Amino acid sequence: MIYKRCYIISFVLSLVIMVSNPFLTDLVAQDVFETADSSKLEAMLANYIAQDKKTQTLALQYQQALFSQYSAENSAGFNVELSTGTIAIQSSTFKMEPSVTLSMPTLNGATVKASVPLTQSDETNGFTLAGASVNAEAEIIGSSAKKQEVALLKVQRSVLEAKRSLKNQLFSAEKDFYNDLKSLYNDYSSLVAEQNTLYEKKIDLEALVVQGYSTSSSKYRTAQMDVLTSERSTDAKERTLQRNLNQFAKKCGLEGGISMQSLPDVSYLLQKTGVLENPIIGSLENYSKMESAQWNLAMEQVEQAADSSVTISAGLGYTHKNSQQKGSDTISATISASGFGGKFSGGFTMPVTGEDKIPTAQFSLSWSPGSLKAQNLAKEQSSLALQLASLNVQEAQESYDTDVEQSLQQRDDLLWNREMNLESYALYDSLANDMEQWYSSGLITETEYRKALINKQNALIQCRISDINLLLYSIETKMLFIAEEN
Repeated sequence: MIYKRCYIISFVLSLVIMVSNPFLTDLVAQDVFETADSSKLEAMLANYIAQDKKTQTLALQYQQALFSQYSAENSAGFNVELSTGTIAIQSSTFKMEPSVTLSMPTLNGATVKASVPLTQSDETNGFTLAGASVNAEAEIIGSSAKKQEVALLKVQRSVLEAKRSLKNQLFSAEKDFYNDLKSLYNDYSSLVAEQNTLYEKKIDLEALVVQGYSTSSSKYRTAQMDVLTSERSTDAKERTLQRNLNQFAKKCGLEGGISMQSLPDVSYLLQKTGVLENPIIGSLENYSKMESAQWNLAMEQVEQAADSSVTISAGLGYTHKNSQQKGSDTISATISASGFGGKFSGGFTMPVTGEDKIPTAQFSLSWSPGSLKAQNLAKEQSSLALQLASLNVQEAQESYDTDVEQSLQQRDDLLWNREMNLESYALYDSLANDMEQWYSSGLITETEYRKALINKQNALIQCRISDINLLLYSIETKMLFIAEEN
């Protein structure tokens, strides 16, 4: 008789608890999650990534890198500079010296400058062209063109790296999406466990009443305290879960919010990754660390080749009515050289008109031991940098082998875990179906049926989490390699 009364009270109490707690009602009435369509999942993911502040920052930095590249390419190209020169105006005289300068940095730093001084006064009653000149200069031996090429390569590389950083951040934001999703499942699983604990403690408390314990007894008060503690813990977990759901919905751009039952099933995207069928390991050439190490090595080699010890430049010029040569037309040639701490410059000027056609020559020499020592130290540093770059290539090779081995092992572990979770869910699903029939027939208690549903629900949660873990693995593996450039 006592057992029958206890069973009836437990059954009624369980109904009261289920009605007063919507989470428990969902557990019994809807023991599986709904499957969100793929378009909804992809829309949620896209909105989540679009609102990521770091992604927005890197997108702007990528645009800045592009403009820097355009600026560098513009400076290195064919440039023209037009100038009026200094304009002087007096009461009876007007003077100006317009000029045009053409520069081609990538063509051995070649420059061509034409200058035409113009003077008008009351005496001449027109413009004179005395002093008009054309000068051209270029590097014969040196590294200015190669250094300009290296500078352009570095700017282009900075754009490429900015683009790759943006792509990697897209992967990182996607990882954050799945980690948030996994946290929600874990929070929900913890809440269900706490709710079940509360249910059992209330059953235990009611059983004490049935057994005749007074409400003032220490055993009853201890059990009552356990119920109150569990209620407080359940309420806290409910609030935490709801807050996290609201935050996740906001990040995904869902104005109406989201519930646990409407969380998306990621199995569709997992199938698209191909990780279930084959490892997604890239080649050594596409391994990010290797590609970066090889590029750095190549740049060290190019910079060493561009670093010339000796630089020689030469120039030619023509001046109409050169004032320094008694108004004769002149041609001039100049040469300059530097290297090994020394500098030399020289040239000559030859009149080509007038009676006096005696050429004028000039030169200068300088030498600095400190400059020679600095040049030698720079070469030694460059040699060490080249050795370090070579070592980095070897380290990248070793890192690739390690990462590939760990990645393959991790994939095997995750696939095994997923298979075990699927088998567990199939087992608990079958058991829950049997329990439902037995419960309807009165062969088992509501508590036993409830535990079967909870086990099934937890097994399904673990299936979802194992799918998310595989998605996270696929993203982390992709980040080890260079994404397709487009």
